Amino acid sequence: MKKWKKLVAVGSVVGMCLASLSGCGSKPKVKPQQPPVSNTSSSTSAAVVTFPWDSYCAKFSKMKGLIACRCDLAQSLEELNIAKEESIADARSELARILNLRVTTMIKRYRSRTIADEKHAIGSTFEAVAKQVAKEYLKGSKVIDSKTFKTSEGSYMVCSAVALEPETIKNMISEIAKKANLTNPRDEDILYEEFKAYKAQQELEEETK
Repeated sequence: MKKWKKLVAVGSVVGMCLASLSGCGSKPKVKPQQPPVSNTSSSTSAAVVTFPWDSYCAKFSKMKGLIACRCDLAQSLEELNIAKEESIADARSELARILNLRVTTMIKRYRSRTIADEKHAIGSTFEAVAKQVAKEYLKGSKVIDSKTFKTSEGSYMVCSAVALEPETIKNMISEIAKKANLTNPRDEDILYEEFKAYKAQQELEEETK
């Protein structure tokens, strides 16, 4: 099955955009050769060329939690279920990538804020422990929404969004702090702040483009 794959990874953090226990990636540009499509469920001018899956996936950037949205093409109605399964699988893979990047950045920023003796206390296995915990919590991701768009060529674009909910992310960070033996009462708060700070930096960079 010939297919497009349109990626818009978005994540939010609670309180902010994890919004955020949240996290969202920047929205890639739609390739020029992609045919125009119209969302048949909305009334838009026929003269306006739009790509509705862009706005569909982009909306998750304002939602709480860590979210990834992916889209796959179905050439016919018979392929809709397959395209939906593929979009969900792709979204889960993207969510894993985003979470891994976010955790890595969180750890680096955390280390830069700690004093010398605390750096020694967290040990060289800190990142490995954090990523292992994150991997386990990734299993708790859920499909929060799916939508199908019909293209002007008669095919279908099926999009799905997969997320880790804000409370799940808070619990994950709490367990990371516990398993890394971070005893300072402020450690967990700092980790959470840095997890959200990555999202804030992404939003700022997007606004200044």
